[in-house]
Amino acid sequence: IAGAINAKLNAFADTGIMYQLTKPKYGFSARVAYFVPIAYMENPKGTVTLTPKTNSSGDVDGLLLKAEGTANIYGYLPAMAIGKDISIPELFKNGGLDLSLAGSYTPTKWVTITGGVNYLPLMVVHLNTGIKSTFTVDGKVDNLLDTLLNKKPISSPEWNLSEPVVDLPDAKIMRPCKIKIGADFRPLENDYLILSPFLAFPVINAKPYYIDGGLKLESRFAKVLGAYLNTEYVERIWRHELCFFIASRGFTFNLAASVASQDFLRTFTT
Repeated sequence: IAGAINAKLNAFADTGIMYQLTKPKYGFSARVAYFVPIAYMENPKGTVTLTPKTNSSGDVDGLLLKAEGTANIYGYLPAMAIGKDISIPELFKNGGLDLSLAGSYTPTKWVTITGGVNYLPLMVVHLNTGIKSTFTVDGKVDNLLDTLLNKKPISSPEWNLSEPVVDLPDAKIMRPCKIKIGADFRPLENDYLILSPFLAFPVINAKPYYIDGGLKLESRFAKVLGAYLNTEYVERIWRHELCFFIASRGFTFNLAASVASQDFLRTFTT
């Protein structure tokens, strides 16, 4: 059995300027942001294989596990973690620019159509600082039937990590750019029940390709009190969140709990 190990890492710090226009039937906002990569890793495209292990009689009595790959983690903080000396000004001087746009249109009292583009790149980051490390994993399970029937512990795999390298090949780093469409449905023509589905289509940093989506059920009452239940599939992760909130002009207070997993059913069992 052969498979692939998919992973990615996106962590950024940003500051920006926003313009917002709100009218009774439509709205628009634009935000230009200066961002700095804290830690960034593209898909390492690792491999994993499971092979039957045979004994001297030719019978299968176990499994052999092997995995390998190379991870390039860009960013000044990963480099600092292994001892590279970097000043605070250097940490923030090499950044990029991107633009986020959002709009809404309300044709009737019971529906508002929303859409936008997140993180449209205007200036990319050129970076060659971070950590590069190659990993291999070798493991085995002996006497497979005896291990399963008698609940014996499976042998721990052996990890081998190469010495990390600070200087990496030059990379162009951008935040994940996505086109998002959605709607807010108010079947009672008020805020007592709001149904908000959405879909998002990545156009940058989406290998292997995926589509985000979700549904939010929200209720606002007593002007400042509210609650919502949100189920979404974002970045190939299922996430469910229940939140109670107080939202006034002066402040917002949220109390929320959430569960997440790559498998939909496991979000309810672990």
